[in-house]
Amino acid sequence: MAVMRRPAAGPGAHGGGAPAPRRPRRGLHRPAACSDVAEAWEAGEEVPLSGLPLDFVKPGLFLVVTEGEYFGAAAKVAGKVQRVELEPEATFLMMKLTGTNNEEILKAYTGAMEKAFKVHLCPPDCGRVEVGALFLHGMKGRKGLPVGEEAWTSNLETGPAAEEDELAILRKRKAGLEARGVQPQVGEGCQAGASPEKGDVEESKKKKKKKKKEREKEDKLHSGRQPAKAGQKEASQLFAGTALDPKERVRKRVLRKAQRFAARKKYKRSSSSDTSGSSSSSVTTDDGVNIVEGVFTEETKTKAVAERFPGALAMETLMSMRRSLLTTAGEEGEEQSTRPVALLYFRNTLARRAGGAQGRELLNLATAVDALLKSKPAHALDILCQRMKAQEAVLNGTNWAVAQRVELASADSTALIARGELASAQKENYLDSRARWQTQATGPGKGGAPKGKGKTKESSGKDDKKDEKGKDRGKGGERR
Repeated sequence: MAVMRRPAAGPGAHGGGAPAPRRPRRGLHRPAACSDVAEAWEAGEEVPLSGLPLDFVKPGLFLVVTEGEYFGAAAKVAGKVQRVELEPEATFLMMKLTGTNNEEILKAYTGAMEKAFKVHLCPPDCGRVEVGALFLHGMKGRKGLPVGEEAWTSNLETGPAAEEDELAILRKRKAGLEARGVQPQVGEGCQAGASPEKGDVEESKKKKKKKKKEREKEDKLHSGRQPAKAGQKEASQLFAGTALDPKERVRKRVLRKAQRFAARKKYKRSSSSDTSGSSSSSVTTDDGVNIVEGVFTEETKTKAVAERFPGALAMETLMSMRRSLLTTAGEEGEEQSTRPVALLYFRNTLARRAGGAQGRELLNLATAVDALLKSKPAHALDILCQRMKAQEAVLNGTNWAVAQRVELASADSTALIARGELASAQKENYLDSRARWQTQATGPGKGGAPKGKGKTKESSGKDDKKDEKGKDRGKGGERR
């Protein structure tokens, strides 16, 4: 008996000759790992930034980088994403910071808040070689909370968000008077707007209290109780008005003046006198400052630029270092920037050509230059003084390896293993070797007998032979 089979659905199987409807495809599902990351991200939990989809970090997002690295130190930052920059092998977020827990970032970004802060979304294999004053390697982060966020996430904001300016208060007062049918007059006291006046008084009290707290904090900082914090100065306190001013427009103005001065062929000399073959003169600067030259001296153009435009030569040196790093190491950044770069230039360029005492001298100088660029003049002075002590110790006969311990500059060679870990491993190796040696020493010797007993027998046999020879000699003497 033949088995009856169901006929295949033909063109007219559904009536009217219409083709059979296709079965709807199942929708593509997001992988489980991506869905877990999305759920954790939306819940405000910490996730790796390298594997985060780019549609999660759109401009305007409030992002909190909970795990980052800034010049080799752990750091956290928070702020709004301005734009996303994609490169062939890297992704960067340009952010407007609102807060950080790192003091170095706080000082660097305070003087350049108009610039964007660059965050690299670090993959697990990132070497974290690139560094910068406004650059951070971000490993983990989370979506910022609208309310109830940590206090450090807003320590870079210029003022409380709820605080209003004086014009906004006046506009509110005017709107309230117009609503009551009263036309405000210039110079007229507004009795009807009593509540805004009270607000003004409270606001002025808050401002006075805030200024008082700032003064007390500054007095406490300069009292010597917090020397580490007092050593970190504001860049505007050190370099304001010079070619190293934190404001870019001021730096450019000073550099333009220095370039125009260096391009001139002659200087303006206000007076000169010749007395019995000797000469002396004074040079007048553009600012009206007289610089008196010594007898038989000629002012070089480099010294003239250094006296008239402080910081111009240093800025030109930093620009040359950045151009060299861009060529050799691919270090990219703003050319006219005051961020520390001397030590990086030494590691990539100078260390290959200089060694010994000269290399050590360049290392100390580069470290001191970076300390000054970080607005730490006292620390820079410590570095130079300790280098001078080390040199004096070498002149007095101290070994160079011992004299280097006095210096503050970091060593040329670095290792992943710490000194304490290496010492612990060496101690364990010594104890194991000592235990094996003791075990072998207490075991039986060759022949199953101690070495001392064998020697005793041999020595006793030799003594017996000597005695026999002595007897024979005695007998021969008697015969004679």
